[in-house]
Amino acid sequence: MHRLFLRSLFVALIGSWVSSVDAQPDLFFKSNPSITSSRNVSSEGATLDFDYTVRNGQNSPAGGHINRHYLSSDTQIGNDIEVFPFYSSSGISGKTNEAITTTVSFTVSAGTYYLVVLIDADNGVSEINEGNNSYILTSKSITVTDPPTATPTATHTSTPTATNTPTATRTSTPTWTPTSTPTSTQTPTDTPTLLPGVTPSPTPTSTNTPTFTPTQTPTSTPTQGTRGPDLTLTSGPSVTGSLELPYTGGTLSVNYVEYNDGLGNTSQKRADAHTNTVYLSVDQTIGNGDDFALTPTDSAPLMQGADSRNVNLTVNVPGTPGSYYLYVFLDSGQVVTEWNENNNHVMNTSQVVVVQQPPTATPTNTPTVTPTSTNTPTDTPTATPTDTPTDTPTNTPTATPTDTPTATPTDTPTDTPTNTPTATPTDTPTSTPTDTPTNTPTATPTDTPTATPTDTPTATPTDTPTATPTDTPTATPTDTP
Repeated sequence: MHRLFLRSLFVALIGSWVSSVDAQPDLFFKSNPSITSSRNVSSEGATLDFDYTVRNGQNSPAGGHINRHYLSSDTQIGNDIEVFPFYSSSGISGKTNEAITTTVSFTVSAGTYYLVVLIDADNGVSEINEGNNSYILTSKSITVTDPPTATPTATHTSTPTATNTPTATRTSTPTWTPTSTPTSTQTPTDTPTLLPGVTPSPTPTSTNTPTFTPTQTPTSTPTQGTRGPDLTLTSGPSVTGSLELPYTGGTLSVNYVEYNDGLGNTSQKRADAHTNTVYLSVDQTIGNGDDFALTPTDSAPLMQGADSRNVNLTVNVPGTPGSYYLYVFLDSGQVVTEWNENNNHVMNTSQVVVVQQPPTATPTNTPTVTPTSTNTPTDTPTATPTDTPTDTPTNTPTATPTDTPTATPTDTPTDTPTNTPTATPTDTPTSTPTDTPTNTPTATPTDTPTATPTDTPTATPTDTPTATPTDTPTATPTDTP
């Protein structure tokens, strides 16, 4: 009996608790907030379209309440900027959904923001769970930018004159493409006068580098709308590899991600096939006449709303020396009608492409050939001895017989040397110096021979005469060198 009483009491308490819980509604997000308009807006004033669905998960109805909307400068809820109008709900029945579509207006400073929605922000409904009434959309940020400074467009006058006349609709300014005329800078060739037998050094030949006249980028007058495709970049453009190219030109590998941020229904957001073109610009101003297009172009296929595509494009850069900034012009042929035409040009200012200057055509070395020596001597000195010595023998021998026999010779020979050499220097060089001699040499014979008779016969007389030579030759050199 006691156990039956306790069981009845327990069931009653549980039933009462369930009844009290079920008597309270519970509001939460059936579908999270989703932005349906552009997330790139101006700081001078903007609107934002979004939708979400609120569900009452309990049987008990939820009375009227207010949902408020905010912009947060970070991904945390709190201290946020409220945007208007708020949404006033008349109430949601039990186990029922309420789909909400709204547009808010705001003016905030430039920056990045996130959408915040609070259900029953004023706590007008008592719920069994108050912790599921708020949501912050962090997957898609809102970018607020300052409007660009108005820059007057330069009017280029040529012959014939092309007048750029913009229209109020999406009409592209005619493209003025001047004729590119190569300008040749000739470096005069210095041809030295060469003597016979000398091989000249080759003279570098200058290369005629054509002057590249860029094509003026057409400037479009976009019509801001509320529905349609919107082609923009979510990444890039960037260059992989070297940014320095030789003076003859080269190639660049360009990467970027194209995205269709379209608005409206499926057909309205669709972007037809189009062409994207990579440009180089001398400065950071797009479309001021110093830009030129690179080839090949990027052929983009049809893109549905929210479609993205990764692009890796290798483009050719001409041999035009200088420093350049690279940018991509989406839909450069302007075949896609977009609700926002202001975000089709995206420039990379952090990377500078450099095309080097050509080498100066200067002859390496063109020597003037001068003979080392001239075969005709400048001065031909006359070798004149300062002193002309007389070659006199030191000793003049007298031919005297060693023994003096007394004899009467049959013949009294004259003691005359058979060979009387003339004292002549063996070598008497003619002093003809190759160059003008510093000192004038004195021609002195190397050897001065003493004339001595080769044979001195001894007369053996039958009788013993007194040998007195008839002649006593004196050795005197005949020639004096």
